[in-house]
Amino acid sequence: MSPRLFGLIISSAGAVVSLILFVSCDNDPVSPGHAAIYAGSYSQGIEYSIFKPCAVGEAWMITFASDEVASRFMMRVLEVVGSSNPMYTSLRGVPSEKGSFKGIFVTFDRQFEVTEILDAHELTLDDCLNQLGSKGRES
Repeated sequence: MSPRLFGLIISSAGAVVSLILFVSCDNDPVSPGHAAIYAGSYSQGIEYSIFKPCAVGEAWMITFASDEVASRFMMRVLEVVGSSNPMYTSLRGVPSEKGSFKGIFVTFDRQFEVTEILDAHELTLDDCLNQLGSKGRES
């Protein structure tokens, strides 16, 4: 192999590695402060309520834009899963910046203000697999 060809291969490989590193630097799948749709698992207990969006790897504390949205959400939880957990849900809302939000026994990565419940059903193994790689969709 000629030195010129070898240098070209090394330069090309370096460019690919640089591009991969550049793309992976912006790996936050969340757009804080912007309304978007997130789907994932929701579970609750006596002292906790956790939403874990698919492909995000975080636990979010849910808040609600209004008492009406909160009431509709809780009614939906009872309809879908009753007292069993967790359930799969698709929600429109606004996530906060990443931080440390304290619950009674749980620390959350973000708060998520829910404005609308789009879907809810019993969680299956395929639910989040179908969402892998997806970011919150702008709404």
